[in-house]
Amino acid sequence: MASSSKPTKSILKKRIDDTTTPQQSNASIVSVDSPLAESIASANPAHVATALYHANLIQRRKDLELDILYSTETLLDYPTTSLPASSPSASDISIVKQLLRPFQPSDFDALLEERRINNRCAYVLCPNPSPPGGSNGGYRLFGTSGRSSNFRIVPAAEADRWCSEDCARGAMYVKVQLSERSEEHTS
Repeated sequence: MASSSKPTKSILKKRIDDTTTPQQSNASIVSVDSPLAESIASANPAHVATALYHANLIQRRKDLELDILYSTETLLDYPTTSLPASSPSASDISIVKQLLRPFQPSDFDALLEERRINNRCAYVLCPNPSPPGGSNGGYRLFGTSGRSSNFRIVPAAEADRWCSEDCARGAMYVKVQLSERSEEHTS
């Protein structure tokens, strides 16, 4: 009497594109007879679930980092109008808010640095170029005229990011909002 044993079924989902025939799609899936399919079938389901969970976390992080990269590239060319930073267009504000949504403070710092490298004021809503870095020393003095309470010493690299103190305040306001938002999500 001949034994009729059924072939082992793969636990992997088959992905069939509209342009792929079932025979073509089986070629790209792990063969049922392969050692990999056998080890997956015999693996502890809890371990497989944990591995899939972590693989999904890694993929989501990669997707998020790619979104941040694309947003950074887009924000290098902002604002789209030549309106001053004190009164930017409503559409620019809306788009900047949307593009900054996935940013962490460290991502925002990278954006500021990229804008400085591209000779733009680091404040995203400012159309002005960055000031020329003509400092001989490593620090700049601010508030030398007027009240002594405004006096401060700032590293030149920090001072060369913005065209004005208003732009520096605006950028730091945005960064604080990102910091507060990231603290809310970690709590």
